Amino acid sequence: KLLQDAWKAEGGALLCTADLLAQIVAAWRVHQMTSRQLDHGRFLRALVYGGVFLAPIAHAHFLFLEWLVATRWRWAGVRMAAVKTAVEQFVYWSYFSHAYHHVVIGALKGLAPLDCLHILAATFWPTMAAHWALWVPVQFLNFHYTPVRHQLAVMLGVSLVWTTTLAAQLPLEAQAAPGWN
Repeated sequence: KLLQDAWKAEGGALLCTADLLAQIVAAWRVHQMTSRQLDHGRFLRALVYGGVFLAPIAHAHFLFLEWLVATRWRWAGVRMAAVKTAVEQFVYWSYFSHAYHHVVIGALKGLAPLDCLHILAATFWPTMAAHWALWVPVQFLNFHYTPVRHQLAVMLGVSLVWTTTLAAQLPLEAQAAPGWN
């Protein structure tokens, strides 16, 4: 129970920290920073999404992959990491997690389900291409070198850097668009 609470807290803390850093970087780009410029609702959505919605299901995902690939299929070493990466990125997780993110964040923003689906449809393939460019190598290394109990922490730590980098490079108008956060 204590371990489950720890990774939920870690998920919320890392995602809201990533969002806070993203907002600070975006404001810094226009040479303005006041506490009123921070979108506190966006920050709280990141906290709730990371701690309540993402961490439990991502933890279950990592345990399922370990069971499927290492226990049931009996793959080990580099082959295990390659198979886990392929299953995660191209069979179910990357598609599901992208859709899940938009639906949950949209619901937390008060958007109608149809609006969430429109945002998802408009961003799906460009986001997946960027996702795969980063996460295929990251997750291969994560699966190969990191014990399963720490894989969620690695994923969340890389997410912190990824979200902040996107905020630094993404035009500010795009960050204000409905699908951003």
